[in-house]
Amino acid sequence: MTSSEVYRKKIRGIAGLDLNVLPGDERIDALMQKYLRRLRLSLPKHRRATGRVPGAAVAVRKGNKVIHLKGYGCANLETGENSAAELETPISKFFRGFPRYADKIKIKHLIHHTSALPDYIDLHVAARQAAEGWYDRVMRRPDDWYPQMPRRKKAKELTNRDVLKLVALQRLLPRDPDVNFEYSNTGYVLLAEIVRRATKQRLSEFLKENVFSVAGMDSTYVFDETSKFRKKAPELLRHARC
Repeated sequence: MTSSEVYRKKIRGIAGLDLNVLPGDERIDALMQKYLRRLRLSLPKHRRATGRVPGAAVAVRKGNKVIHLKGYGCANLETGENSAAELETPISKFFRGFPRYADKIKIKHLIHHTSALPDYIDLHVAARQAAEGWYDRVMRRPDDWYPQMPRRKKAKELTNRDVLKLVALQRLLPRDPDVNFEYSNTGYVLLAEIVRRATKQRLSEFLKENVFSVAGMDSTYVFDETSKFRKKAPELLRHARC
């Protein structure tokens, strides 16, 4: 059984959902079409004329049941390519310096945690750049430092660029892609970098411009290594602490 089949089985078990027959709700679809019209009008004129809008997947759950699951828009505004087709692209298209296994890993594998790429936290330790268990110790600390991070200049921060270097040094994969489901934060970093290389914008900028601002999500943002906030910035005052 391939990991895709395992993934489908896992989804059916967790959400009672068969990916071969996607659920749909006409009321939700009508709301999405209304939103897409607003989104289209907010685009520059040369984009608006094509009728194409940035792609998104929408899932709505009622209780324990998924009642609507559908993709909208385009993965590529220039070509009109839909999101599903774009997910089949090998990551070697974006990361030229990666070993040859990058030809086998597709974007969908990063999303579904089936890329076989080790978690960068483990790679960081294996490269002797951090002590065993460092991440767990950091996560146990109070999060008062976030997102202001007053000690960022003193502490060595692991950036996306650092993660790319660690992955490039990983000459072999422990297994083939699309075989096992294994959670990996490395996939999220690579997805963010793919957005940056495809759009020429950082993920935080792209989401703010194309998702958060359009949807009126004024208190939502992506925090990354370039983020800097003044002492009483809304991002700090409204930050939810656990």
